Amino acid sequence: MVRSEPIGFSLAGGLFATVTATALASLLFTPGQVRGRLLVMALAVGAQALRVPRWPSALATALMAWLLATGFLVNTEAELTLDTDDLLRLCLLLLVAALALGARAATRRLPPAEDTAGDTTPT
Repeated sequence: MVRSEPIGFSLAGGLFATVTATALASLLFTPGQVRGRLLVMALAVGAQALRVPRWPSALATALMAWLLATGFLVNTEAELTLDTDDLLRLCLLLLVAALALGARAATRRLPPAEDTAGDTTPT
């Protein structure tokens, strides 16, 4: 049985991933390239959701990413807004986290591959 890490470590890892992604996105893309900046954040959310053992920390990472993306990558003066585009970005980041969690769960449930190297029966 694999022991999972405490949720506090997962949340700290999510915060580290999103702050790092915010800095990286602001270095790679200009303020007008919001889609590129959001792509970097979505990749960070997906990677963290694949790594963490619990779904609440993956969804909290998506929420942290949305707050940082809205405040620093979309509105470059740390201003949080709540309009239709902001809500769509939140839904996108939550969807990325959910898909990554689903992919993680699916890979854990796959049966082990059978060894057919020594099989000499014709198929």
